[in-house]
Amino acid sequence: MPRRFLNPPTLFESVRGWGFSQGVAINGTGRLVFLSGQTPWDAGEKPVGQTRAEQMRACVNNIRLALDCAGGTLGDVVSLRIYMVGYDPREDTTIAASLKELFPGPTPPATTWIGVGSLAQKAYLVEIEATAFIEETN
Repeated sequence: MPRRFLNPPTLFESVRGWGFSQGVAINGTGRLVFLSGQTPWDAGEKPVGQTRAEQMRACVNNIRLALDCAGGTLGDVVSLRIYMVGYDPREDTTIAASLKELFPGPTPPATTWIGVGSLAQKAYLVEIEATAFIEETN
């Protein structure tokens, strides 16, 4: 398997509790796909969602659509960077619940949460960058 999810017992339990892996190592044949920050806009450039959880779903849906164009799926995502306007650590459970919903299972992507002052549009509460590894099939 070209992807190895790194969750050593010497670090805190991030998969069940928070919905992300500590790291992902890749060794194999395939393509790396780097996606620009995906925002909660639909194809008509209209904002989607009022809450951070709704906007996270919209961003991940846009990631899914972009990966489909590259021949991949959300299961190919190995890393996320989540930018959040006005992030408050008291939101940890909401963000963790969203990650576990959007990337279920024992091998979620490595993830970084970043609080920011603003994003490209005032309506955005969240923007998500993704990196994916799409394995070559024979």
